[in-house]
Amino acid sequence: MSVMCDTPDRLDIIKPDLDKIVTKIVDNHDPIRIILFGSYARGTTGKHSDIDLLVVMDSGKKEGAGARIINTLAFVSDIPQDVVVTTPDDIERIGDDTGYVIYYALKDGIMLYER
Repeated sequence: MSVMCDTPDRLDIIKPDLDKIVTKIVDNHDPIRIILFGSYARGTTGKHSDIDLLVVMDSGKKEGAGARIINTLAFVSDIPQDVVVTTPDDIERIGDDTGYVIYYALKDGIMLYER
């Protein structure tokens, strides 16, 4: 059973990978939200595109979460992943600042999972 939200048809080619990735993160790390951003979200993928994910964690769970999530995702997909971990507090503080990747992930990203 998929834990993912509905996604645009253009993501069908990587949906099996996304489903495995999202399930692994949800089962092992209990995130608040997972958002796909970057070239896959925009529909501008190329030969060397990776899967960019913004993972929103509870404030007390952020420390070291990026490394733990990357370790969890080892060998889950042949498509490389880049994970940015943030919290609701970070989003409140810097989510509207165009100098942070969080801004673009929130603005243009695709919600893959929400608790």
